[in-house]
Amino acid sequence: MMDIITERLYALTEAMKEDSDYIRYLQLEEELERDKELKKKVDEYRLRNYYLQESDVDLYEAVDEIDREFRDLRKIPIVNAYLDAELSVCRMIQRVMGAISEEIKITTPEM
Repeated sequence: MMDIITERLYALTEAMKEDSDYIRYLQLEEELERDKELKKKVDEYRLRNYYLQESDVDLYEAVDEIDREFRDLRKIPIVNAYLDAELSVCRMIQRVMGAISEEIKITTPEM
């Protein structure tokens, strides 16, 4: 028997899976998977962006460099649509996590 938290978590994740942005993301990902070479380039771009977010470099300069390097890739309609859809899904997850953080307070000791 599920407890209420697990039950509501399941309901939330089901609602998220039914979201039009998430459905669009999955459709575009499936379409992109048909072109292995293009998918590989997109994944490289995504990884570079991810590592960039986690690094201590000058973000503006580094983003400009990646944008220049992958400019032609971003001009491909499916690539741009896929990356936009991925961003929308990530923002949805951030909203959910942010709401949980705001509502569920855990105090931390002062350093």
